[in-house]
Amino acid sequence: GNHGIVADAGSDSCIIDSNTVIRSGKNGIAVYSASNKAVIRLNAVNLSKNHGIIVYKADSAAVKSNTVKDSTLDGINIGTSKNTKVYSNKVTGSGRNSISVVNSTGCNVKTEH
Repeated sequence: GNHGIVADAGSDSCIIDSNTVIRSGKNGIAVYSASNKAVIRLNAVNLSKNHGIIVYKADSAAVKSNTVKDSTLDGINIGTSKNTKVYSNKVTGSGRNSISVVNSTGCNVKTEH
């Protein structure tokens, strides 16, 4: 399989809420390509082959109150996105970084301790 859940090609204002994704072949939850203002909340993502949750080239997303466990790469990855908020997520057992923000501006990240 590929992604557990994917929003792509301008899927604006989508809400990805209260799902469980286990052992996805790529990313657990992926929001791509101008799918702006997505809300990714209250999901459980476990054992993803790539990232648990990725937001790439999608602006003004909110990634909140998710539980991400044992991703091969980053638990949460924000790439080439603007004004994304990442808060109150619990990320454990990531192979690389718990939360990674790359080539993005105006992002606000608050981690759970």
